[in-house]
Amino acid sequence: MTRAVFRFHADDISRLSRSLCQQIASLGDVPGHQAMLNMLARAVGFSNYQSWRATQESVPAVAEPARAELGTSAAHKAVARLVRYYDREGRLTHWPRKRSWQVPCLWLIAEHIPIGAVLSEPQVNALISARHTFGDYALIRRDLVMLGALGRTPDGREYWRNPQAAPEEVGVLQRALAEAR
Repeated sequence: MTRAVFRFHADDISRLSRSLCQQIASLGDVPGHQAMLNMLARAVGFSNYQSWRATQESVPAVAEPARAELGTSAAHKAVARLVRYYDREGRLTHWPRKRSWQVPCLWLIAEHIPIGAVLSEPQVNALISARHTFGDYALIRRDLVMLGALGRTPDGREYWRNPQAAPEEVGVLQRALAEAR
Protein backbone atom coordinates (compact mmCIF):
# COMPACT_ATOMS: atom_id res chain seq x y z
CA MET A 1 0.00 0.00 0.00
CA THR A 2 1.40 3.40 -0.96
CA ARG A 3 1.66 6.14 1.59
CA ALA A 4 -0.01 9.45 0.83
CA VAL A 5 2.26 12.46 1.19
CA PHE A 6 0.71 15.58 2.66
CA ARG A 7 2.63 18.85 2.64
CA PHE A 8 2.72 20.68 5.93
CA HIS A 9 3.34 24.41 5.98
CA ALA A 10 3.79 26.82 8.85
CA ASP A 11 4.37 30.50 8.12
CA ASP A 12 6.66 30.79 11.13
CA ILE A 13 8.69 27.76 12.27
CA SER A 14 9.62 29.60 15.46
CA ARG A 15 5.97 30.12 16.44
CA LEU A 16 5.25 26.46 15.60
CA SER A 17 8.16 25.37 17.79
CA ARG A 18 6.97 27.47 20.74
CA SER A 19 3.44 26.10 20.39
CA LEU A 20 4.71 22.52 20.35
CA CYS A 21 6.92 23.22 23.38
CA GLN A 22 3.90 24.50 25.30
CA GLN A 23 1.88 21.44 24.33
CA ILE A 24 4.68 19.06 25.26
CA ALA A 25 5.16 20.93 28.55
CA SER A 26 1.73 19.82 29.60
CA LEU A 27 2.86 16.21 29.05
CA GLY A 28 6.09 16.23 31.08
CA ASP A 29 9.79 16.59 30.08
CA VAL A 30 10.15 19.55 27.73
CA PRO A 31 12.76 20.24 25.05
CA GLY A 32 13.80 23.89 24.69
CA HIS A 33 12.93 26.10 21.75
CA GLN A 34 16.19 25.50 19.85
CA ALA A 35 16.04 21.77 20.56
CA MET A 36 12.48 21.72 19.19
CA LEU A 37 13.59 23.59 16.04
CA ASN A 38 16.33 21.00 15.55
CA MET A 39 13.87 18.14 16.06
CA LEU A 40 11.49 19.60 13.49
CA ALA A 41 14.34 19.98 10.98
CA ARG A 42 15.60 16.43 11.63
CA ALA A 43 12.06 15.11 11.18
CA VAL A 44 12.11 16.33 7.59
CA GLY A 45 15.61 15.01 6.81
CA PHE A 46 18.03 17.80 7.78
CA SER A 47 20.86 17.56 10.26
CA ASN A 48 19.68 20.61 12.23
CA TYR A 49 17.62 23.79 12.05
CA GLN A 50 20.42 25.84 10.47
CA SER A 51 20.83 23.43 7.56
CA TRP A 52 17.05 23.43 6.99
CA ARG A 53 16.94 27.23 7.10
CA ALA A 54 19.78 27.57 4.60
CA THR A 55 17.83 25.57 2.04
CA GLN A 56 14.60 27.47 2.68
CA GLU A 57 16.17 30.82 1.95
CA SER A 58 17.50 29.64 -1.39
CA VAL A 59 14.45 27.75 -2.67
CA PRO A 60 11.87 29.81 -4.60
CA ALA A 61 8.30 29.19 -3.46
CA VAL A 62 7.07 28.18 -6.91
CA ALA A 63 5.34 25.02 -8.08
CA GLU A 64 7.68 22.54 -9.81
CA PRO A 65 6.29 22.97 -13.36
CA ALA A 66 6.68 26.74 -13.12
CA ARG A 67 10.30 26.57 -11.94
CA ALA A 68 11.51 25.49 -15.35
CA GLU A 69 10.02 28.62 -16.93
CA LEU A 70 11.40 31.00 -14.36
CA GLY A 71 14.68 32.43 -15.53
CA THR A 72 17.02 34.89 -13.95
CA SER A 73 15.37 38.17 -14.93
CA ALA A 74 14.15 40.49 -12.20
CA ALA A 75 10.53 39.79 -13.18
CA HIS A 76 11.05 36.04 -12.81
CA LYS A 77 12.70 36.43 -9.41
CA ALA A 78 9.83 38.61 -8.21
CA VAL A 79 7.30 36.02 -9.37
CA ALA A 80 9.10 33.28 -7.46
CA ARG A 81 8.44 35.27 -4.28
CA LEU A 82 4.86 36.19 -5.16
CA VAL A 83 3.43 32.76 -6.02
CA ARG A 84 3.34 31.81 -2.34
CA TYR A 85 0.78 34.58 -1.74
CA TYR A 86 -1.81 32.75 -3.90
CA ASP A 87 -3.98 29.68 -3.41
CA ARG A 88 -4.59 26.97 -6.01
CA GLU A 89 -7.49 28.95 -7.50
CA GLY A 90 -5.22 31.93 -8.13
CA ARG A 91 -6.69 34.06 -5.34
CA LEU A 92 -4.50 36.30 -3.21
CA THR A 93 -4.47 34.80 0.31
CA HIS A 94 -2.68 37.57 2.19
CA TRP A 95 -1.37 41.03 1.47
CA PRO A 96 2.38 41.39 0.83
CA ARG A 97 4.13 43.90 3.08
CA LYS A 98 6.53 45.29 0.50
CA ARG A 99 5.05 47.79 -1.95
CA SER A 100 7.18 46.33 -4.75
CA TRP A 101 5.41 42.99 -4.15
CA GLN A 102 1.96 44.57 -3.82
CA VAL A 103 2.05 46.26 -7.23
CA PRO A 104 2.11 43.05 -9.35
CA CYS A 105 -0.65 41.62 -7.14
CA LEU A 106 -2.73 44.73 -7.76
CA TRP A 107 -2.18 44.53 -11.51
CA LEU A 108 -3.20 40.88 -11.51
CA ILE A 109 -6.47 41.79 -9.78
CA ALA A 110 -6.97 44.70 -12.21
CA GLU A 111 -6.69 42.25 -15.12
CA HIS A 112 -10.05 40.78 -14.01
CA ILE A 113 -11.88 44.10 -14.24
CA PRO A 114 -13.28 44.67 -17.75
CA ILE A 115 -11.91 47.60 -19.75
CA GLY A 116 -14.58 50.01 -20.96
CA ALA A 117 -17.22 49.04 -18.42
CA VAL A 118 -18.45 51.66 -15.96
CA LEU A 119 -19.07 49.88 -12.67
CA SER A 120 -20.62 50.83 -9.35
CA GLU A 121 -18.61 50.51 -6.15
CA PRO A 122 -20.43 47.28 -5.11
CA GLN A 123 -19.69 45.77 -8.54
CA VAL A 124 -16.00 46.63 -8.26
CA ASN A 125 -15.95 45.27 -4.70
CA ALA A 126 -17.46 41.99 -5.94
CA LEU A 127 -14.87 41.65 -8.71
CA ILE A 128 -12.04 42.37 -6.28
CA SER A 129 -13.45 40.03 -3.61
CA ALA A 130 -13.49 37.18 -6.13
CA ARG A 131 -9.70 37.55 -6.54
CA HIS A 132 -8.60 37.42 -2.88
CA THR A 133 -9.47 35.58 0.34
CA PHE A 134 -8.44 37.94 3.13
CA GLY A 135 -11.54 40.15 2.96
CA ASP A 136 -10.16 43.68 2.54
CA TYR A 137 -11.54 44.76 -0.82
CA ALA A 138 -11.44 48.44 0.23
CA LEU A 139 -7.64 48.35 0.66
CA ILE A 140 -7.22 46.81 -2.78
CA ARG A 141 -9.75 49.16 -4.41
CA ARG A 142 -8.00 52.24 -2.99
CA ASP A 143 -4.58 50.95 -4.06
CA LEU A 144 -5.86 50.19 -7.58
CA VAL A 145 -7.04 53.81 -7.86
CA MET A 146 -3.73 55.16 -6.48
CA LEU A 147 -1.83 52.91 -8.91
CA GLY A 148 -3.85 54.30 -11.82
CA ALA A 149 -5.22 50.91 -12.84
CA LEU A 150 -8.72 52.09 -11.87
CA GLY A 151 -10.33 55.45 -12.36
CA ARG A 152 -13.29 56.77 -10.42
CA THR A 153 -15.59 59.74 -10.14
CA PRO A 154 -14.86 62.21 -7.31
CA ASP A 155 -17.83 60.91 -5.33
CA GLY A 156 -16.76 57.26 -5.79
CA ARG A 157 -20.02 56.13 -7.40
CA GLU A 158 -18.52 54.96 -10.68
CA TYR A 159 -15.32 53.07 -11.41
CA TRP A 160 -13.64 51.99 -14.63
CA ARG A 161 -10.45 50.23 -15.58
CA ASN A 162 -7.82 52.40 -17.20
CA PRO A 163 -6.34 50.75 -20.30
CA GLN A 164 -2.70 50.60 -19.22
CA ALA A 165 -0.19 47.89 -19.92
CA ALA A 166 0.66 45.82 -16.87
CA PRO A 167 4.34 45.23 -16.01
CA GLU A 168 6.08 42.17 -17.49
CA GLU A 169 6.08 40.31 -14.17
CA VAL A 170 2.25 40.22 -14.14
CA GLY A 171 2.17 38.02 -17.25
CA VAL A 172 4.87 35.78 -15.79
CA LEU A 173 2.91 35.58 -12.52
CA GLN A 174 -0.28 34.64 -14.40
CA ARG A 175 1.52 31.80 -16.20
CA ALA A 176 3.17 30.55 -12.99
CA LEU A 177 -0.18 30.51 -11.17
CA ALA A 178 -1.86 28.71 -14.08
CA GLU A 179 0.85 26.03 -14.03
CA ALA A 180 0.64 25.67 -10.25
CA ARG A 181 -3.03 24.61 -10.46
